[in-house]
Amino acid sequence: MNSHIQIEQIHLENTPRVALVANGAIHDYSLIAELIRTYARVVAVDGGLFHCHEMGIIPDLLIGDLDSVTPILLSKYSHVTTLRFPTEKDDTDLELAIRAVEAPSIVTIGLFGVMGHRVDHAMNNLNLTCLHSKIIIETETESVFAISGEYQINCFPGQKLSLLPLNSPVIGVTTSGLQWELNHATLNKNFRSISNVCLGKSVNIKIHSGQLICCLARI
Repeated sequence: MNSHIQIEQIHLENTPRVALVANGAIHDYSLIAELIRTYARVVAVDGGLFHCHEMGIIPDLLIGDLDSVTPILLSKYSHVTTLRFPTEKDDTDLELAIRAVEAPSIVTIGLFGVMGHRVDHAMNNLNLTCLHSKIIIETETESVFAISGEYQINCFPGQKLSLLPLNSPVIGVTTSGLQWELNHATLNKNFRSISNVCLGKSVNIKIHSGQLICCLARI
């Protein structure tokens, strides 16, 4: 398919944090709604409108081809600004939504409802964290984001932290503040750091080359 869509950025004034709610799995509406309300603006991505409706959250924007939204539900949000795309396109609705809201003033783009249901979508969405440094995937159990260079993670003692190379090997990984420290380690398909334990209120990570996916458990 060769249907590249030109997207103009949507300017969200004085909005450092934007939540994008997609159509993936959300099991605990109470917890996810609490997390979403820490964001200044909310964008429903296609069928993510159903999740917003169930959580009692009125989105500021609705983006997508809307093939997963029923006419009845859509009619209830006719007052919401909508950016509609054709069904046949190269990018997913979520990718187009990220392009629409990504701007220098945005510090964090939180993705909700982007895991579960389909493995291909989940893997593609994980890859988005490596392509867009402002993205953090939020689920009921963890926060997932990409890190490179030097990075400090705020945490609490006993919190679980996993470091995974998504694509190519990640070279020269050194940590400080974990129960099982890494010292100039190479993380690849044969060696990862799974369910490590944070010892204090922060963990410092240095990476010589590459990107790591960080999975920080909530409890």
